[in-house]
Amino acid sequence: MRNFINFSIAGSLMTMIFLGIVNYTTSPQTMWFIYPCILLLLWPITLFFMSKKMYKQYSIVCSAIIISFLIIENYLYAPNHLWFIYAIYPIIWWPLLMYLGEKAKTLQTALIGCASTIIYYALLNIMVSPQYPWAIYPAFLVMWWPLALYHAQR
Repeated sequence: MRNFINFSIAGSLMTMIFLGIVNYTTSPQTMWFIYPCILLLLWPITLFFMSKKMYKQYSIVCSAIIISFLIIENYLYAPNHLWFIYAIYPIIWWPLLMYLGEKAKTLQTALIGCASTIIYYALLNIMVSPQYPWAIYPAFLVMWWPLALYHAQR
């Protein structure tokens, strides 16, 4: 497995450098190479954590990378509108549910998760864009979580 990880690191770095050079020489006004580089970065990270069976730590590292990417992307292309705050909330739930383990499958966790998600997006809706009640859409989606668990347990 160590050889696979080393190969993925070397291959990822080579490809990232290549894509950066191609991006700079063909279209320096647009920084497109960062999108495939995120996936290339996750390849060796995934191999490392999966080989060590460190699933919980993997969820934290990947969540941090994805959130960092979204913040950087937001800062570079739309600094006047902090859209990353819409996306980070569900990403944070990944490691949280991983650390909850078997408790993540309980109706209580689903109800708390559902309620906190509805509150988060409702407050975000009120603070950022009160002219349209868009928070009803994620609320509708997240209500399926406890509903499905409740009926699955019956």
